[in-house]
Amino acid sequence: MLIRIASRSSFLAKWQAYQVGSQLTISNPNLVIEYQFRESLGDKNLTDPLWKMPEKGVFTEDFYADLIENKTDVVVHSWKDLPTEEKEKTFIAATLARADQRDLLLFKKSSLNKKELNIFSSSPRRIHHVEESLKWSLPFKTDQVFFINVRGNIQTRINKLLENEEIDGLIVAKAAIDRLMDHSFYKDSDFLNLQANLSKQLKSLNFQILPLSENPTAAAQGALAIEILKSRTDLLDLLNKINVAADFNNCNYERAQLAQFGGGCHQKIGLSCITVNQQQVFFASGIKENNEPIHCKGLLNPRIFNFSASEIITSTELWAKTSRKKNSITQILENKSVLITKKECLHSINLINCFNYTSGIETWKHLAKKGVWVHGSTDSLGEEQLPEVVNWIKVMLSLSDKNWFKLTHQDSPKETSILAPVNIGTYRLEYEPKLDFKVKNIKMIYWKSGYEFLKAIEIWPELKQVDHACGLGQTSKTICSQVPQNKVTIYYDEKNWRSSVLSAI
Repeated sequence: MLIRIASRSSFLAKWQAYQVGSQLTISNPNLVIEYQFRESLGDKNLTDPLWKMPEKGVFTEDFYADLIENKTDVVVHSWKDLPTEEKEKTFIAATLARADQRDLLLFKKSSLNKKELNIFSSSPRRIHHVEESLKWSLPFKTDQVFFINVRGNIQTRINKLLENEEIDGLIVAKAAIDRLMDHSFYKDSDFLNLQANLSKQLKSLNFQILPLSENPTAAAQGALAIEILKSRTDLLDLLNKINVAADFNNCNYERAQLAQFGGGCHQKIGLSCITVNQQQVFFASGIKENNEPIHCKGLLNPRIFNFSASEIITSTELWAKTSRKKNSITQILENKSVLITKKECLHSINLINCFNYTSGIETWKHLAKKGVWVHGSTDSLGEEQLPEVVNWIKVMLSLSDKNWFKLTHQDSPKETSILAPVNIGTYRLEYEPKLDFKVKNIKMIYWKSGYEFLKAIEIWPELKQVDHACGLGQTSKTICSQVPQNKVTIYYDEKNWRSSVLSAI
């Protein structure tokens, strides 16, 4: 069977089309794939910002006609480029595994410590969010951030960044860099030359992976949309084999929310839905057309309880005193990937040219004030959200390997994920219990850490009988090792938990 796959003619669009073709032939070896590449309206007009262009779907609408006229069978898009309105004769039938959906700041090393920054971006959404986040994410104080319009494909925008002495940084989708630097299956000589050139350029830049909680992205960013005619039911079985349902559902949810807000590329609205531990976490932020603010951060459909305020506590209320005692170790980590769980962790660690990640945003803010360049955060979503140390990151930071090292307390349980880091215990925790604490009348506790839970049930074993809540990371695994899983409920954070369990009050 012959399948004709169409897409734009840029290197990135070709990579995406080839990826879909590759997945189709892996699951259906008898298929023959024919590729069709050409420019879209958005590729031809590189002058106007996208939000000023009157046509919807400037990168996608040209291909709609190709499907209608039976010139092609399948069109592969960057899903974020598609209008949210449903089309009469076509639909999105499938998507592959979503790439990293976050935005990426590429920043000139020569621009460190500048009081005024000029950043390339044409997106009102990015401008709205990044202007605020740069005030705390960079390891130096910046008085003002100006945004300059830029158009073109990724390599063109990076060229413009490096050629213009007045420009300090550029915001792009991280998925674009990840894909352009992936040569696992696309080995065209021109593409390999592009990768070699990008590698050289990236060495002169630093980067930050912008957290979804503070910088939610364009709806469906990082995902591919596989569009077909509604009448082509013969293709559905083929596409169902390669469709990733969780990512498909998350993208559709984001786009449905954007449609409700009346959004598009001209709006200052970011929406990101991500699945963690089988939970959907949703971040939305921005401004509607009527200037009404949007702010949402937490689990979709969290479990609801009907407790009173006197029936719930956080784990910190169990202790008269909690102490962090520094361990007398000194260690140098050079050209390593490092997860920093608490601000106190760096008291005896010297980081040299490391890939610095934090467990939460508050730790990032603290380290930035201390002059530490932070590259990203797991955003309180747990260690399984640590990014793979892909080749372009290794190149930019001259990393010696792909292993992670975790700065934490000495009794922190070891993770069991694929990217499980090596623990380095820089301090130890000591808990002094409240002697007058009584479990009676307590119905639920929100735990800040798994180790704290283990120490507490040693003192008050009857705590096992109450309901337990915690965040999305390792803590839930520790608690579930001691109590039935149906007694443990996960929330994004303490605020999300408190609003859910007290919602009926």
